Amino acid sequence: GGGDLVEGTGRTELTDVICPMYLHVEEAKRLAKEEGDDLRPIILSEYSHAMGNSNGNLCKYWEAFWDDNLKRLQGGLIWDMVDQGIRKRRGSKEYFGYGGDFGDLVHDAQFCINGLFSPDRIPHPAVWECKRLQQPVYFVPMQVHFSDAHLCECIRLNISTPKIKFRIMNRYSFSSLEHLLWEWTVTCDTSIEPVKRESFMIDEHKGECSLAFFINSSEKLCISQSRYFFFNIIGRLKEDQTWANKNHVIVQQQFRIIFNQDENDNISPPSLPQPTTSQYTIQKDPTEFHITSKSHHISVSICKKTGSLLQYKLHSTPLLTRPICLNLTRAATDNDRGGFGMVIGFFFSEWVTKYYTMAFGMNEKFSHNDHWKRAGLDPSSPPEMTCDGIYAREVDGVVIATVDGEIRSTTGDNPPQSLFLTTIVYKIYPNGSIHIHTNLIPSPVIHSLPSLPRIGLSMALHQSLSALTYFGRGPHENYHDRKRSADFGVYSTTPSQMHEKEYIVPGENGNRSCVAWVTATSESKGGLALVMSNGHRGNTSASLWSQRELHEARHTIDLDDDRKDGESAVVLNWDWEMMGVGGDDSWNPSVHPEYLIKVTKPLDYGMWLVPILPGDDPIATAKSVLDAGDSPDSGSKMDSNKNIW
Repeated sequence: GGGDLVEGTGRTELTDVICPMYLHVEEAKRLAKEEGDDLRPIILSEYSHAMGNSNGNLCKYWEAFWDDNLKRLQGGLIWDMVDQGIRKRRGSKEYFGYGGDFGDLVHDAQFCINGLFSPDRIPHPAVWECKRLQQPVYFVPMQVHFSDAHLCECIRLNISTPKIKFRIMNRYSFSSLEHLLWEWTVTCDTSIEPVKRESFMIDEHKGECSLAFFINSSEKLCISQSRYFFFNIIGRLKEDQTWANKNHVIVQQQFRIIFNQDENDNISPPSLPQPTTSQYTIQKDPTEFHITSKSHHISVSICKKTGSLLQYKLHSTPLLTRPICLNLTRAATDNDRGGFGMVIGFFFSEWVTKYYTMAFGMNEKFSHNDHWKRAGLDPSSPPEMTCDGIYAREVDGVVIATVDGEIRSTTGDNPPQSLFLTTIVYKIYPNGSIHIHTNLIPSPVIHSLPSLPRIGLSMALHQSLSALTYFGRGPHENYHDRKRSADFGVYSTTPSQMHEKEYIVPGENGNRSCVAWVTATSESKGGLALVMSNGHRGNTSASLWSQRELHEARHTIDLDDDRKDGESAVVLNWDWEMMGVGGDDSWNPSVHPEYLIKVTKPLDYGMWLVPILPGDDPIATAKSVLDAGDSPDSGSKMDSNKNIW
């Protein structure tokens, strides 16, 4: 780039453009607005470092690139296209190696594993984000529209005469849109398949199009049972091209529909499970609380030492193979490891970093992973909860079990230290539904962290529960800072499909954001639904490997690839919040502030566990408690507004 050390300003006289490297988006916008003699076009010679699970914040760059008020800012080159790994064998199994795997003593480890595609050209999920942000056609609604909290553009329609008018922006420099076929679909939160689908034509000379459609009685019935609706536009190739086949998708855009009449807002939300008189038995032994409803064949066990939900049985069938417990860690990504300590390690050795931190401490330039390790938020030895007290009572047919305790680190640079005081309230309803309300009061250790990696629950479901369905963004992996290409919908998947096996260095992966509910069922269709309280949209991921296994693996071959859907336990993460992945570069903490989880005040959140009986519709079961009002009273004896630290 010329000029400054490493990143550069790109103001060299040897080029016809200003070509800086890894300029943050606000700096790029500021450069594009500069006045003076040097008004050359600005093209970022490298940006959005694609190292592992990365390329967060890319949407911000492309909003700037498309901005008509920033005409000098013309784009950039993502670094880079392909992971530069070399195929190796360990026994009969193949994997991709990188620096240090070939007897080389001087190397940069996986720093050449930084492409949008694997070495054999399989796209990583970030490719879909690039494609969506760079697509050559954009539709702008001409009636009143706005963006909701989840960055989905919303359009209000009259259900009796729905009609949408769009302005069409052709971003091609030299091509018309004659090579594309167009269709629209209407989707909702109660069906995997579209409610309605039609093709349409575009008169490009007008620069706009009107799309009117009729909703018949069966479609109105579907609408009456749904709460969220989406209008999707798809543009495909008419004919085969040298670079893609006929029907290859070129354009895809989604809008949320809000109907003005008989609209979803007027549909009464499903009520909470109604308590009735039931025959519960509450038994205590030295290690567990056992809560059993004989009439509904529900059995729940709570650990007296940790407060975790040890077992959840439906008709004597265990739904869990490992307890449901709080989850505050994640397997580190390459970007999570990027920071001052890593840079020092490249040039010197680890002991220099160690003595530097002993002398000067850690600042915001150190990696998120360094901060997490210091606090004891390490997947290899995660923090543990200890109970100060646990008691259970039955009120109007509902068992309320309250757990008061403390979450303490088990490892880190310091002796075990307090991270949170917590109260967990389990409300067990007669139909077997369980509401879990969690109150967390952070300690000064948590206050000092730039961000938590996540806040949620983790569990291992019985191996038979491998058929997963969720309502949220998909179908591919997405995070809050990399989700523009992931449309809202109901998606069906499995743990092996959610797990992104093409990341050469394993780590956090497979997340789906803005998720309202997820179901896990067996071939008999019985299983479990997990639903966020209060209409919250959280995150979920499923894998056949634990966070610890992903965190400690350095190559894909380090993970046991003999695990299969239906044969191995389903590791399910159900998160209230998940930190972004970052990606402006990989040698500084690069997650933008709005995608961090900075915790300085008490937290309260709730989640539902709902049993799915054989023969029940999993989607209908999940929606039976979706947006059902405020979560039940926690019954906590702690004052969440009081900072007792």
